[in-house]
Amino acid sequence: MFKKIEDERLKLENLKNTRIIFIFQTILLFGLWIYDAGIQGKGVSGTPITIILLLTSVFSLLLNMRVSVENENKPKNENSFLHSYPKIVAMCVVISLVIASFILLITPDYPLRDSMIIGAVVFICFLSVFSFTYFVKKKQHQEEDME
Repeated sequence: MFKKIEDERLKLENLKNTRIIFIFQTILLFGLWIYDAGIQGKGVSGTPITIILLLTSVFSLLLNMRVSVENENKPKNENSFLHSYPKIVAMCVVISLVIASFILLITPDYPLRDSMIIGAVVFICFLSVFSFTYFVKKKQHQEEDME
């Protein structure tokens, strides 16, 4: 039914068109989100549009991160990142504890449970991003070793 595109220029143009459509769709969803929240006064938390925008932006950032990790310059010591995963986890724990402690210090009437939940969410966010980068680099390093 569809003819396969073999020309690299046309493939690149097709990818650019897909990117433009994605940007246009995101702008429309963001406009609808502002309309619902601001004009109609429904609020922004818990709406399906909020979830769609958050998941789309996270997915887009992960895909862009994969491309940027694969294209970054090689470190001087190529094996140094392979032994650094425990350091990454420790850094994420420290960052989340600092943020949870900061919340407790700034707002003393804020419940301990809520600040711990915020710290856990920050930990998961940092750990997921750093883990993704680590495993992409590890996979890339293993592929280079195979060659």
